[in-house]
Amino acid sequence: KIADRAVSLRLTVTPTVAGDVVHLAVLDHFGEGLRSFVDLGMAPTAAANYESQLAAPGGGFVILVGPRGAGKTLTLYSSVLQLRNPERKIMTVESAIEADLADIDQVQLDEPRGLDSLGAVRACLQHRPDVLLIDDLRSRRVAKQALAAAIGGTTVLAGLTVTDVPAAWARLLAWGLDRGELAAGLRLVVNQRLVRTSRCRGCRQELPADAGMVTNLGFDEATWRRLGLPGDVAGGGDDSNLKLFRAPGCEQCADGTGIDRTGVFELVEFDDATLRPWFDGRPPAEVYRAWRNAGGITLPQAAARRAILGEIPFDEALNLRR
Repeated sequence: KIADRAVSLRLTVTPTVAGDVVHLAVLDHFGEGLRSFVDLGMAPTAAANYESQLAAPGGGFVILVGPRGAGKTLTLYSSVLQLRNPERKIMTVESAIEADLADIDQVQLDEPRGLDSLGAVRACLQHRPDVLLIDDLRSRRVAKQALAAAIGGTTVLAGLTVTDVPAAWARLLAWGLDRGELAAGLRLVVNQRLVRTSRCRGCRQELPADAGMVTNLGFDEATWRRLGLPGDVAGGGDDSNLKLFRAPGCEQCADGTGIDRTGVFELVEFDDATLRPWFDGRPPAEVYRAWRNAGGITLPQAAARRAILGEIPFDEALNLRR
């Protein structure tokens, strides 16, 4: 136990020519505490939109994308806990169960014994779940089963290990999923990252905020208003509400106790701006550009918002712009 919380340790040892490489993962059995998407790092408006998409009737496909270690499992667990109630049957398909979720039927893959991802998804769908979580879309056949279930009325939440939303669309198309069926079933694609934040006062450096720094974060006046940020620095106005800071690290926080991780999120859905180029057969990058040009809040902009509000270091927001 750590601070009265039960944790598990997952040890992976890989032999190399220079000796064994050891990776130790700490699995926090956070279980019942994952409800607020704002606490995970979503802006209040984004969290409200995400919750409404999850709860919308008629099923649908919600995909969370990002590299490994981006926090997708945490968001997926929080999502099914948000949806949990006695009237919903919720099932999960997971390569490794990281938290025991009460009143949710969790299936752990066991490929040596013949239970692979496709077989587990098919078995779960025989139970007609209202909600199905798939921790990782591993193959074309799993993705097709998931999309068919979503079109049929199941809310399907899935992780996909790619770098961004265009890459997710490209992967689904490369797997042979139909554009029309994706437009009908794919409710939302969420791109997320974990960024560093700091509670350490020893190395926290407040930064003088001005319009030039806001420009470095990629803001213009319209984006500033759309995000509901304080003041109007992007338009040359008051900068007194800005809380930019750096946290380069120091001996006081070298043991990691002053460092936390928090999420940054980009929510992309099919709407009037994206459907036309999508059905015109345009490449995923062009469809994404149309969404962004129509006012979509990108991942770097979401990070910049959190930096401006003093929630994450300025450097972390700049890193996501590169």
